[in-house]
Amino acid sequence: MVDAVDDRNVMERSNYPEKMVSYYKIVAQRMADQVPMLISLFMLKEAAQLLCGEMLNLMDGADVREILQENSDISRRRIDLQGRQERLRLAQEKLNNFQ
Repeated sequence: MVDAVDDRNVMERSNYPEKMVSYYKIVAQRMADQVPMLISLFMLKEAAQLLCGEMLNLMDGADVREILQENSDISRRRIDLQGRQERLRLAQEKLNNFQ
């Protein structure tokens, strides 16, 4: 019984170098994968900052009120749809109370 346990311990210890080599291969691959991801991250951050700056520059020359103002046709359509929605809600409520 003791010999079997000792044999198993010896076999497990003999596998340590293989396991360590495998572990370091995985670590090296993960680190190699991190480099391109970090480069992409920095490029995207820089692009986002440049884009924000350009968007702000575009808004400096434009009339912000004009940009934010809702088109009159769209406004009428929105009000009409809100009225329809309210009428449908009331009809649904009456149907629920009827049952």
